[in-house]
Amino acid sequence: MILQERVKLLLFVLLSISLNSFSTNTKFYNISDTYGITSGEAFSICKDQYGFIWTSTKTGILRVTEGDCRNYELPCRTTDFVFVKLTYSNSQLFSYTNNGQIFHYDEPTDQFFFLTDLREETDNSHITIGTIVADTSNVLWIASSIGLFKYENNILTKIPQTEEDIKHLTFYDDNHLFYITSAGISLLNISTSESRLLYSNITEDFFQVPSLYYDDQLKRLWIGTGSAGLFYYDIIRKSLSDIPIRNFPKQPILAIRKDAKNTLLIGIDGQGIWNISEKGDTILHIYKEDLNNPFSLRGDGVYDILCDGSKNWIATFTGKLSFFENNNSQITPVTYQINNPNSLGNNYVNQIIEDHEGHIWFATNNGVSRWDAASNKWKHYYQNKSEQAKVFLSLCEDNQGHIWAGSYSSGIYLLDRETGKTLKHYSSKTNTPGFTGDFIFDFFVDKEGDVWIGGNQKLSCYLIKEDRFREYPVQPVSAFAELSPGKLLLTTSRGLLLLDKNQGTVETLVEGSLTQDVVVTGNTIWVATCRDGLIRYDYDKQQTERFTTESGLTSNYVNSILFDSGFLWIGTERGLCRLNILNNTIQPYTSVYSLSTTTFCVNSCTRLKNGKLIWGTSNGAIMFAPELIQETPPRGNIFFQNITVAGRSIRTIPGLLNNTPVNQQKNLSLNYTQNNFMLELLPIGNSSGNMKFSWLLEGLDANWSRPSELHFINYTNLPGGNFKLHIRMYDSSLSQMIDERSLNIHVTPPFWKTWWFAAIISLCTICYIIYAFKSYSNRLKRKSTNDRLIADAVQALMQERMAQAEPGIREELPVPQSKPSDPFVSRAISIINENISNSEFGKEEFAAAMNVSSSLLYKKIKTLTDQSPSDFIKTVRMNHALKLLQSGQYTVTEVSELSGFSSLSIFSRAFKSYFGKTPTEI
Repeated sequence: MILQERVKLLLFVLLSISLNSFSTNTKFYNISDTYGITSGEAFSICKDQYGFIWTSTKTGILRVTEGDCRNYELPCRTTDFVFVKLTYSNSQLFSYTNNGQIFHYDEPTDQFFFLTDLREETDNSHITIGTIVADTSNVLWIASSIGLFKYENNILTKIPQTEEDIKHLTFYDDNHLFYITSAGISLLNISTSESRLLYSNITEDFFQVPSLYYDDQLKRLWIGTGSAGLFYYDIIRKSLSDIPIRNFPKQPILAIRKDAKNTLLIGIDGQGIWNISEKGDTILHIYKEDLNNPFSLRGDGVYDILCDGSKNWIATFTGKLSFFENNNSQITPVTYQINNPNSLGNNYVNQIIEDHEGHIWFATNNGVSRWDAASNKWKHYYQNKSEQAKVFLSLCEDNQGHIWAGSYSSGIYLLDRETGKTLKHYSSKTNTPGFTGDFIFDFFVDKEGDVWIGGNQKLSCYLIKEDRFREYPVQPVSAFAELSPGKLLLTTSRGLLLLDKNQGTVETLVEGSLTQDVVVTGNTIWVATCRDGLIRYDYDKQQTERFTTESGLTSNYVNSILFDSGFLWIGTERGLCRLNILNNTIQPYTSVYSLSTTTFCVNSCTRLKNGKLIWGTSNGAIMFAPELIQETPPRGNIFFQNITVAGRSIRTIPGLLNNTPVNQQKNLSLNYTQNNFMLELLPIGNSSGNMKFSWLLEGLDANWSRPSELHFINYTNLPGGNFKLHIRMYDSSLSQMIDERSLNIHVTPPFWKTWWFAAIISLCTICYIIYAFKSYSNRLKRKSTNDRLIADAVQALMQERMAQAEPGIREELPVPQSKPSDPFVSRAISIINENISNSEFGKEEFAAAMNVSSSLLYKKIKTLTDQSPSDFIKTVRMNHALKLLQSGQYTVTEVSELSGFSSLSIFSRAFKSYFGKTPTEI
């Protein structure tokens, strides 16, 4: 019994050793950590035509691209389901639950809609869905617990002779599907819905198949079972075989995919990812969750895998969505592993050196670590010390083989290179002549072998031949370089200084920048700065040139620089860049995720003897051979995520959306109340990180906007007219335009600002001017004529009156000029004479007798006589009264009545007012 237990323990140890031998330094990047989401378990992954990664989770559907993550809710009829999966084909995305609910993603409205429920379609409340695939005609083929179905044009059809539980489907070609039942492996013709049995000799455990994958190159159907392991069916040989790998897990195999390197990734529920050779005969890697490694696979329950060129996406039960790079095999991460003393002591690496024996030393935030890369053995010094500082910022090896370690607040420790034993300690408390520092930022060994010490104290130099320190009045110094023997370059918070070692004089070369690292190539000095990018200083011409994000740097915070083989490698706060010093072109490494998302530490890099470069970062160190790091040519597309008009998305404005997806909009028509809009852009596709946008609104803007990472274009108060918005997307170096597209915009002006309204107003104005001119001309002509007619009529009347008047009175009356007579006036006088004795005859009766309206009568009489109708009647009455008085036949009272006055007093006053004399005086 004891022997059996020992044998089992030995086998377990051997198995553990064998599995660990396949572990790698592959880094997994978790989407939940990147975007701060808590979306629950991830079940399924797919990629659409734009390059978005979609994954189904417990809480909905996630859409992921570089720099953007969005969650979509499903309009579920019921919530009694366990998982949600996705299927994508021919630009159509479908989602489905295990309890039979199917949803369709509508791109124009950017949301999922309910499509159907198999429980209602089949009248079976217990039906479950295993897998759904869509063919090129967007017909859904559904593997369910009661057989195989086809869903086309909202009609569900049962496929004959498929009554059993079917878990998975996969395409053989565009017209055939593989599926497995208890009868064996079958092939379905989707055009005729006829099935053909390919292989029948299978066991009961075999046909519970959760995953299938067809390799068209090898003509193999890979079959992942629930508890029998991994098999493949050879189409040519018509044979079924299991893989020849001993101890391969028997847990459910939920995902089988081939990656860009033509190797197979097998996702196993509870056993992580097994990376095996294309033929399935060799284990290449095993990826599992390691609680001591934050960059390991997050969760061993792997539900789905998507191989997307340079990235492999993984959906796990507990870790949600993660990915790892295909091309990261050229990059070796050196990281701290929890509870593993044979690893880096701390992930914050402040400086790295290689000693003369090839050991690599790391100054970290928790002591100093030494790595023998050949044997992969680690040693650690000053870790977790409470009596002294454990943060070390700087390292160097002097010509005697001693290691100088500079700490933060505890001065310098001199170590024996072989044993790591502390030989000496220098600090402000040791009262060392010429040295008083505790905060050591950098060391430098000059050509004479002397050791320079920079920190926040005065600059010190250890003269190795004299075994003493010498102080210089310069502080603080963060990095060194030697321009020539005896000429030291110093980076300080005030700029770059040049120190004469012998004279002790200091010259300022670059002023006004916080400098952090310096490299010399010939007579050119390269300076890394904080906030001001990279500075190129020509020592002979004393000229400076700056390289910033506008020149192609990924950040203006340049922390480390390193020269190698004609290139200047640049470590920034946001990734790694490379500058060609011959043409000053900058190449950012945006396609390599581990290089583009890393924060490089200040003055923390070195070139190893084997030609590799090693860099200290805030998350461990990375090491690579520079000639093997290849930047993929930047690719990507501009995606219109949303267009907002007057504060509303056009998805909510049917008249603007026109049932066209926002990304496919080519024309935007707005009325004058909608003359402001905002366009949201996304860079999608491969290598879409750190892209920059520039735009110009043709018809309004004179110049292109400065390229930036701003993803929103906003215009307000647009005038009426036609515009064209041009958009360009550049790589981060601005050396290449990646994509360009445009959007036509028409703003309908208010009607009072339209050309036709202006034309109508102009025409009306012209017509009015012509009408006014003609009216005025006619009025002048008519007035001239009327004046003559009136004068003639008045003259005739006055002549008759004057002929009968006394000489005294005649002399007082004016004599009008002779004018032609007017029929209207003559008729008017005649009518008044006919009614001369009628005291009730007024202007109203006058108008009625003339057969005209009162207003027209007034206008005519006024025009012809310059009198109102009442005054004209009075004039005729007065003349008639004068004639009667002059006849001597009537008394004054009788004349008053015959002239139409109602009383004698009224007549007397009117007569005197008119003639200037009373009736009795005539």
